Amino acid sequence: MDCPRDLAQVDPWQESLERSLARRGRSKRSSVELHRLRGDRDLLLGDVVLESAQYSQLRRRAADHPLVPRPAAALTGVSALTILAVMAMRGSLAKAGGINQRVPYAAKVRGRGRAERSAAIASPRTPSAADRVLAGESTLADFEPAASNVLSISESVQQLQGRLGVVADGDFGPITLRAVKGFQASHGLIVDGIVGPATRAALGLPAGPILRANPIYFPHSGRHESVRQLQSRLGVVADGDFGPITLRAVRDFQASHRLVVDGIVGPATRAALGLPVGPMLRANPIYFPSAPPTASGYVNPLAQASVTPERIDMGVDYAGTGSLTALGEGTVTFVGTSATGWPGAFVEYRLMDGPDAGRYVYYAEGVRPVVSVGQVVTAGQTVAYLIPGWPSGIELGWGSGLGTSTLAQELGEDSFPTAAGETFSALIASLEGPAGIP
Repeated sequence: MDCPRDLAQVDPWQESLERSLARRGRSKRSSVELHRLRGDRDLLLGDVVLESAQYSQLRRRAADHPLVPRPAAALTGVSALTILAVMAMRGSLAKAGGINQRVPYAAKVRGRGRAERSAAIASPRTPSAADRVLAGESTLADFEPAASNVLSISESVQQLQGRLGVVADGDFGPITLRAVKGFQASHGLIVDGIVGPATRAALGLPAGPILRANPIYFPHSGRHESVRQLQSRLGVVADGDFGPITLRAVRDFQASHRLVVDGIVGPATRAALGLPVGPMLRANPIYFPSAPPTASGYVNPLAQASVTPERIDMGVDYAGTGSLTALGEGTVTFVGTSATGWPGAFVEYRLMDGPDAGRYVYYAEGVRPVVSVGQVVTAGQTVAYLIPGWPSGIELGWGSGLGTSTLAQELGEDSFPTAAGETFSALIASLEGPAGIP
């Protein structure tokens, strides 16, 4: 400006305001201050300048934080317009009461080519909830900062496990679930395995999240319910977990009803129990880890199956269900599921280590191979599954490495039991498996 201007005069200020709005593409309007000036108020009065600055700051805050709902969205029942009104009223009351306040000013800082959040000179008073809403610092749930001592889910599970006296690994698995259910039963709580407020209080734990068992250990909710039905029929605790107690009860039931004692609840066992048609139920393998290799490096290939031994012929015959694992480390040399010359499939692998390195092992008849030729298998790795109810059962023994012929056939052993069959039976017995019947 070339000469001083009297800002107490309304017209120059109004013209300046309109030019500013035109440059920004805004519609013409009048400010609150101009309205008051038209009522014979003096712009030079300090209270008008203060209120003008406060209104300006509110507008800038609202513009800098567009994510704050305006004006209809409500925060716990109070709209943003109401908060603005309350703040304006509070400023007026403070002025009327003679309270001295510093006028906050904001300066926009630009970075990387775009407007950043404005930095304001702090007010001496503690910011209220309404201030923080306008500053874009609020959530719809809570204005207070999160407590630094809040535990993660894993830490909460560790805390729970510490109270239950189990390994505190932070993983809510079957062992922790069983401990929770045992605690709930002994304290007259609902035995659901869920650590909610009541169970937390009984354990002396502070308030925290509801803890449930890790679903990775219980992938089939339908199976869980089927196990509950089974357990109810067997008269054991119906916790939906097919563990050692349920397995023993199933086997006892099968033995007393002259069924195949394999611990697997298939169609025949279901029918005898009076259960409806449903999935085949097996014991949870987490309770039955694979047997470690012996000093020879070999394991019982029947460790994951429930079988009844039959005769010794070219190998050893069995009837049952489950899976057949590799006796030791080896390479698969033959896999056939049809036209094998056997009543069923034929799979063979060559041992790479141990006292029988170089020998071939075969599984034949009622088996479903799950390996391929050339694949390397380790001791205890599943090679094939037994097909339940297969008329001729299965046969294991020494192979020849020549198609589907056995070692006994290549040696010309025609009478049963064969020498090759007896040596294989003795090997199974040495690994704590069921030997064949001569």
